[in-house]
Amino acid sequence: MVRAYQNSPEFGFVQLQTVSVTFNGDWLSEQKRTHLMKGSTALLEQWINVKASNGTLPGVIAVHECLEDDIPAHLAKRLQSDITFEEAIEPFLKRAGKDGDVLTKDGKRILRFTIYSQTDLADVRVQHDATPEQ
Repeated sequence: MVRAYQNSPEFGFVQLQTVSVTFNGDWLSEQKRTHLMKGSTALLEQWINVKASNGTLPGVIAVHECLEDDIPAHLAKRLQSDITFEEAIEPFLKRAGKDGDVLTKDGKRILRFTIYSQTDLADVRVQHDATPEQ
C-alpha cells in the first residue's frame, strides 16, 4: 500500500480513496475522492498496519475549495516552492470535467484540495460562474 518516492525512498505516500453514492436532482451517481497521505515509509506502513487491519481507515476525505488569491496557509504548504506559482497550482485547478475548462468565480480561478481527517470534516465549496450550456 505504501509507495516510496524514487529519489527519496525513505519517504513515500499512500493513496486513500472514498466512494459514495449521492443523489443530485434526478440523478443517482457515484462520487470518488482521493487523497495522498505523505510521510516516511516506515511511519506510513506502521500507521496503515494499525489503522487498516480490516482494509478500511476511519475518517473522511473532504474537499476544500478556495480562490487562487485566497489560499489558506494550511493548504498553501502543499504547493511546491521550487517551481512557479502557475506550475504549483496546476494540479489543484478545479475544472468542468476531467479535461474541461478551469472554473472561476469573479474572474479568479478556483483551486480544489482534498483533506483527510480521522473525524468528520465538512466540505468547503466555491460556486463557480460557469453556466450550463442551453
